[in-house]
Amino acid sequence: MRPIEKSRHPRDHQQQILTFPTYQHARGPLLETIGSYCSYCERPLSNPAVEHKMCRQHHPHFELKWNNFLLSCTNCNSTKAHHNHLVLLDCIWPDRDNTYLAFVYTAGGNIEVNSNLPTLIQERAQRTLDMTGIHRKPSLDIAVNPTFPDQRWKKRREAWNEATDARQDLQEDLGTPNEAKMKKHIINQAKATGYWSIWMTVFHDDPDMKKRLIDAFTGTSSTCFDATQQPVPRRRLI
Repeated sequence: MRPIEKSRHPRDHQQQILTFPTYQHARGPLLETIGSYCSYCERPLSNPAVEHKMCRQHHPHFELKWNNFLLSCTNCNSTKAHHNHLVLLDCIWPDRDNTYLAFVYTAGGNIEVNSNLPTLIQERAQRTLDMTGIHRKPSLDIAVNPTFPDQRWKKRREAWNEATDARQDLQEDLGTPNEAKMKKHIINQAKATGYWSIWMTVFHDDPDMKKRLIDAFTGTSSTCFDATQQPVPRRRLI
């Protein structure tokens, strides 16, 4: 899950704090600030929805609050809708925590909680997975799952395969005149594919490529990484 930076409040061209007559009016500032990717599963968004961390039905006083907004896909939004009584501190959030540090991505597009974290943080990370369902692996058997509505795991697995192939291509071009061109191509490929955390994981031993990925995805929190692009806690715990 990509850690992101949101300004405390977006401002207009006269530097006045923006207010939103409806929550949908926050879509533009959100896209400008954090890019067009789901804040949870990281897929590219063709029709981004303004997501309320605290649901607006049960917390109407947060409906138009900038700090309560993220962007999400249909799958993450609908899964999270079943968790109406969230306590913010019980989960981890991409605009507050270093969410890249919280999870481990492995071959096949699997995602699990980082077992090296303190138990309290592991529990919060697991609640975040349960809240969004991004760790699900739906059946690929159409006899079992004919409508195949949740493709987040499948898309993440495809991104893993693309990133692995790209890494191999780069290895073959290192030290050649084509190296810089190949790196630029891979970054453009990653932006089109989405799933920033997958690309960061596959290129885990390449600080230069990780720096390029951090810079390329709008709104990624660079303060969540040290000078060698290793993840560091964003706050006291994570």
